[in-house]
Amino acid sequence: MAELENCMRCGGLYVMDRFHYCNDCMKWFTETCGAVKDYLRKHPNRTLWDVHVDLGMPLSVVQQVVRFSEE
Repeated sequence: MAELENCMRCGGLYVMDRFHYCNDCMKWFTETCGAVKDYLRKHPNRTLWDVHVDLGMPLSVVQQVVRFSEE
């Protein structure tokens, strides 16, 4: 039987998986990953703080994208 979990971003219920996001927020997270990866390809020596400031994303989201990319 599938377990339900609250989405880390919106708080809505969804069937639990390894990403901790509902389908709509997973689409957002995938787009966010792409934006961060593109930024870091163009600016390879930038810090997490630089990504946060330059892209206007919460620092916690930038950290999560980087952690996800390392897996």
